[in-house]
Parts: sequence; structure tokens; C-alpha cells
Amino acid sequence: MRIEKRDFERAEKFLQGAASLMKDAATDHPGRERDLTARCLVSMGAMYERKFDYANAEALLKLAVDLTPKDVAPDDMVLAERLSALGSLFVLKHNYAEAESALNTVANMRRQVQGKTHPEHIGAMAAMAALYIEWGDPKRAGETLHDALMFIRDGDGRASRHSGACFRQMGILCLYQNDLDKAEGYLKSAVAHFRLDPGENSNEHLTALNDLAMLYRERGDFVKALPIYDQELKILDSVKAGESAEYADVLRHAAITQRMGGNSINRTPHSRRRSRLRGARWVTINPWSPRF
Repeated sequence: MRIEKRDFERAEKFLQGAASLMKDAATDHPGRERDLTARCLVSMGAMYERKFDYANAEALLKLAVDLTPKDVAPDDMVLAERLSALGSLFVLKHNYAEAESALNTVANMRRQVQGKTHPEHIGAMAAMAALYIEWGDPKRAGETLHDALMFIRDGDGRASRHSGACFRQMGILCLYQNDLDKAEGYLKSAVAHFRLDPGENSNEHLTALNDLAMLYRERGDFVKALPIYDQELKILDSVKAGESAEYADVLRHAAITQRMGGNSINRTPHSRRRSRLRGARWVTINPWSPRF
């Protein structure tokens, strides 16, 4: 569902008021009030990030990190979560050095407290690898992912969205290196892991499916690409009611793939849904770009 401008404005006013009240209370009561203030700031930062207002988002997330207690129980990962959000924002702003510092701190915290085979640590390593790919440093990305995959093998073997993220980044790295066969294997593994642990809104699962479909399209294997688009549509139908901008993009990609494949492709279920998007604007996306 699209978020209207007025909804952002209402949320902004509400969160600003809440943060102001909490901040005043936090001056005299530096306990729960400080944490509630930081939570409001994180929510506001996420909202500004979605509006592409990265300057305000950065200021709010930095303040949230400053308000987060450092002398907490060893297993309290709130600071790591907020630093991770800040690091991801730095990536969006192309501040790669600052992103590396924040995300590396997160990875070290999770490794020391939760252990190297813990899914959250694996996820932090995937974020580091995605940063290095975006930064144009495939060597460090490969080294990070090699270690992460080793930790996955050393763990309990259970599929998780965090291990899925590592397999996806390895697939992306292989795509950049033009090794489509290896990329296919890693992306299939990523999809399998995300299928068992899709995470919130299934966004990572959808992204991995899209990467795999685009790989098949790049390779001219349109028969394999089309069913994947239909899987994406089914997921979007279930989690986003089939009315999102992402739904429109998937339908457009599927329609283009259908045309590229020509008469060799039988009509698939997605072709019956195209009438819902007459007049919709085509949005070009880079299928290989890492998505945080």
C-alpha cells in the first residue's frame, strides 16, 4: 500500500511531539524515558529515510545512538541494532567509510556476545559484504562472505534469513564477476533460506527471487524466469494485498520477459493480471544493486 504525504506528516508531528516529551522527561529521569525517546527517534529516522531525507534521518539516528546506554547487560543488543540502522543509512548516502566503521562495530559486538555462528552475527557479516560490493571492493566482500559461509557450516545448519542474506550477497558477487552458473547456485540457496525464514514483509525473499529471475532473463532462459515472477506476485498478494508499487514492477518485468521469450513461452498466471496496471509507469531498476 502506498503511504500518502499526509500520512507522513501526521506521523512526523506525532513522533516529534512524543520525542519532545520523552526528551524533557529524560533530563530528570535517565532510565526508561531515555530508551523511549531513542525509540521515537529511530522511528522518525526510518520515516525520514523512506522520504529520502537522509540528513534528518542521520541526525535522528545519531541522537538515538547517543541516548542508548553503553553500560548495559552484555546480551543487550539494542545499541547494535541502532548502529546497524545508522550504518545502513551511511551506505545509502555513499558514506562508505562511516558505514564500515558502524557495521564493523556491530559485527564485532555480535561476535563477542552472541558467538560467531549466531544468525545475527551472520547477518551483520552479510551487511558488511554488501557494503564492500557497493563500495567496489570485491576482494574484501569475498573474504567476508567466505568467513560467513564457514560460520554457517559450523553452526546448527538451520536455515535463516541471515544465512540467506549471505548466500544472496555471494550470488551478487558472482554476478559482478560474470560467473552466472555460480551465481545461480548461491541465489537458489538464498531463496531456499528466505522461504523458510522470510522475515518481516518478506522483502529479502522477494529481492532474492527478483535477482534469480533477472539472472535467468540475462541468460536468455525465459522459461525459468517467468515462474519466479509468479512466485513474487503470490507473496506480494499475501503480504501487501497486491496493490503496492513493487507489485506493479514485478508485473512489468514479467510482461517484458514474456515478450522477450516470444511464442516459446506459454501464458502463465501473471498474464491474466496485467489488466490491473494499464497506464502504470514503468520504473527501471538495477537488478544487481545490493538492497539493504
